[in-house]
Amino acid sequence: MNDLLDDYRDADFTKRLHLYLQFPELRLQFIEMDRNELFSPELRRLPKAKWSFQFLNRTFGKLCPFPGKA
Repeated sequence: MNDLLDDYRDADFTKRLHLYLQFPELRLQFIEMDRNELFSPELRRLPKAKWSFQFLNRTFGKLCPFPGKA
């Protein structure tokens, strides 16, 4: 599991999307990672596509809810 989280952390937008869709059980950790990046001081140095994944998480959350949520 830590390898997947490390892969997600280092991934570009496309790879993050694939990991997010492929491993629904890790979505909460992925979202938390995105949130931490969103509010980090280094954010300004990241390409817009990397931090805009937060928007995608919110969108997919509505379309594909997390397990256990209605």
